Parts: sequence; structure tokens; C-alpha cells
Amino acid sequence: MNKMGSIFQKNFARLVIFIWIFLGRCLPFGFKISALFFHFKQKSDYSRLKERFGRSTVKRSDNKIFWLHASSLGEISQVVTLVKKLKSKFEIDIIITTATQSGSDFVHKNLPDCTHQFAPFDSVYFYKSFINFWKPDCVVILENDMWPGMLSTLFSKNIPIFMVNVRASKSFKKFPSIYSNLLTKISRFHCRTDVVADQLKDLGVSDNLILKGGDLKSVEKLPQVDTSKIKKLARSFSGKKVLIAASTHKTDEKIVLEAFKVINSRKNWVLVLAPRHPERASDIIKSIKKYDFKVYQRSLNNELKDDCQVYVADTLGELGILFELGNIVYLGGGMGSEGGHNPFEPGRLGKAIISGPNVENFAYVFDALVTANACIIVKNKKELINSIKFLEVSKRSIEMGKAAKKILNNFSDPTENIVNLIDNYLTEQKQSYG
Repeated sequence: MNKMGSIFQKNFARLVIFIWIFLGRCLPFGFKISALFFHFKQKSDYSRLKERFGRSTVKRSDNKIFWLHASSLGEISQVVTLVKKLKSKFEIDIIITTATQSGSDFVHKNLPDCTHQFAPFDSVYFYKSFINFWKPDCVVILENDMWPGMLSTLFSKNIPIFMVNVRASKSFKKFPSIYSNLLTKISRFHCRTDVVADQLKDLGVSDNLILKGGDLKSVEKLPQVDTSKIKKLARSFSGKKVLIAASTHKTDEKIVLEAFKVINSRKNWVLVLAPRHPERASDIIKSIKKYDFKVYQRSLNNELKDDCQVYVADTLGELGILFELGNIVYLGGGMGSEGGHNPFEPGRLGKAIISGPNVENFAYVFDALVTANACIIVKNKKELINSIKFLEVSKRSIEMGKAAKKILNNFSDPTENIVNLIDNYLTEQKQSYG
């Protein structure tokens, strides 16, 4: 690109960000309407709606505050160990924000000593209210969920911003000038891999601001499961082979259902389908019924009978239970544009993983798994059918699961380095947390 084109793109990016911030500042009503629709779509408590507008529903403690922000369950579920180490290192309280109800539920269940609030919609007006109340000493953003209004407000108040476990992003490549501008507001970065670090450097981030290596998703403890629930489901599926399809989207479900129709010709299989977004359950069940499968829905708590062919697990926080029902896991997000989903949990549980090819969010993990013959990548229905038939021999699925477990348990833990990154920066800024 020539110099004039580059200047035009940078100025255009500044204009786009300016317009977005201007709308949030001067027309917050439009953001309120969006927040209202989103809040009720999430089936969140009405009494907490005002959190979306930056108004707290709980009291602030007198302690210093660190603010952790993540988009949803997939991002916030990786911070349990990090939170413990931050609290051990600094005398602080932690407030956690997520956009979704599932993220809120996770915090209340797994991090009861932290405060959860729904993230304000991205209006400077809302974020000023939020920040003026909580007065955070720093902000830790999990992965890539940054917004112009949020960053602009924090930056204007000289609040340090850390981005941790940053992953590769199509958006970085699609809108480089916009992200190049936004990233100037970030104090320090932690990236999973050198590839992600290079992507940030291409956007103008200085190498000395970046900590490289390790993935928070690899260090979280595997979920504790209710063995009585496992035994109950296992009895219901007794005598049948089980295929688990986890974190699925519409594109995944179509190919999985078509493949399942072929492998289940003798009706000796059960498909356990756990969608990424359980609120889609009614639409998913409509699609399933087109294949004439007998379907049961977990959230309805109906008694399971021997005729169950597809079991829609439309609940949250139960993947640990579902993974114990079989050895073969089709992991969603790799057939469409989602970028793939986290293979650490099924892999560390010793499951044989099958995924679609579009896994750029976890490319470095899948590369390691494929190299060790610890997972299978499929591109279409035929390849999926062949892979399931191959893994149907329990010895093969068990061996592949063992290989996955070995590979994933060897990934490095970045938690201590992230805590030191934050500590060193705050020390440089002469903030004391003793």
C-alpha cells in the first residue's frame, strides 16, 4: 500500500472510532435500547438491567480494585487460577464483568469471593458511570474483547489496561487500521504464541510490551462432576455407542446429523448434542426432527427411554458430565466461521477429538494434536463418517485420547508470568499494593 493509501486508512479508522464514541456519548438512548433487548434475550434478572448502563447493583468495598473483563463463559472460565494468584500477590478485591448470563453464572459458582457485574454497553456515558463508581486500579481484558468507548474512557483516566491470553483474530486482519488505533491504549500484552505476537507487531505494537507463550485455558482444573448424574445417563444409554458433539453451531449440526443418520442405521448409537448456545435448543430440535430421530431435551428433565437417539444437552456447565459418557467427541466451531473451540477439556479428559478444519483460534493446539495423531480433522460428511467408524473400535479411540491427554498436559502455564507482568508495570507506575 502506498503512503497516501495508508494515511487515508488511518484517518478513516480515526473517523469511525470518533463516530462510534460520539454516538455513545451523545445518543446513549440507542445503546440503552440495544442493551435492553440483549439483556432479556440472555434471560437475565430484570433487577440487574441497570448494570448494562454502568450503574452498580452492589456496594463497593473500601479495598483497591482490579477489574477483569471477558466476553462470555468461554473466556471467563480460564481465570480461576489467575484470580487466586492475583489475590495472593496483591491486597485487592476483584470485580469481573461479562456480557452474558452464562459468564455471570460461572463467576457466582466458581469465584464466589469476586463481584460480578454485567459489562456496560459500549457508551462512554455508561463506562464513565461504571469507572467512577468502581475506581479500578487496573483492568485485565481476557483475550480480545475490547471496545472503543471502554478503552477511551479508561485511557482518559490513566488506568492501566492489560490484555491477556490474546488469540489470533480475523478482525485484526480485516480492520487493521481500527485495531492499530485501539491497541495504542493497551499498557501490556500477553499472547499465547509467537504467531499472535507477530500479528500484534504488524499492528504497531512494540515487542517490548508483549509477553509471549502459555495458555490460561491449559491450566484450569478439570470440572468436578456429579458421578450420580453420569451413572444415571450411562444407564439410560446402556448397550449403545455414544457420539458426543460439543459446542456446536448450525453448520456443525447439519453435518453431524447427516453423518449420524448413516452410522446409526442399526439404531445402536446415541448422539449427545451440546450446542454452544443452549438458547438455540428449540430450533435445533426442529432440525433434528426432520431426520426422524427420537429426541430428548435435557432441560426438560423428561425420563429417558430406550428409544432415545439424540439427546440435546441444552444446559450450561455440564460438559464434564457429558464427556464421561463416551470416548469420541466431535468438537464444534471448526466447520463454519467461528474459528474453532477449546480442545483442552475433552483432550485432557482423554477423549478422541474430531474437528472441522477452521480452527485458527486454537491453531497451535490443533497443530500439536494432529502432529501426535491425537485428533482428526475432517472437511465434510464423508470424512466425518469414516473417522467415527475408525474410532468406533474402542482401542483406537482410547489410544488417541491418551495421546491428546499427554500433549495437552504439557502446555506451559503462563499465570505466574502474567502476574509478574502486571506487578512490574504497576511498580514502574509507582502504585503500591502491599
